[in-house]
Amino acid sequence: NKDIYKINKNILNTDWNIQYFVSSPGIINDYYQIINFLDQAKCYNIGLLNITEEYELWVLISKKSDKFRIENMNVQNISNQYSTIYPFNNFHPCAIVEGVNNINNTVFNKNITNKYIWISNKFNLFLL
Repeated sequence: NKDIYKINKNILNTDWNIQYFVSSPGIINDYYQIINFLDQAKCYNIGLLNITEEYELWVLISKKSDKFRIENMNVQNISNQYSTIYPFNNFHPCAIVEGVNNINNTVFNKNITNKYIWISNKFNLFLL
């Protein structure tokens, strides 16, 4: 009987990438699109704004390439004091990934010369 050999999904036979996104499965494809776009654009210094699923992005991006450098932007806690100290003050992103639901809710300064790219209804991507 073939059913005897049927294995139910569990942590031992489920892809790690899927497991990282178990609490928010809808964003894995968005992250793959963002990472692939930035890799094709050869843009490796990435600023993050309002990203709640940050760890998952770090995991996926580190699997893609070790060229990426990611820093949080506009931090609103005590670690903000380090933004003026080397090496943090020497970070110049070529893109900003922002977690929002539409361009009108962005906190990123749209007056700076940049190219806005819509990735999904959860993220804004700005090329600087």
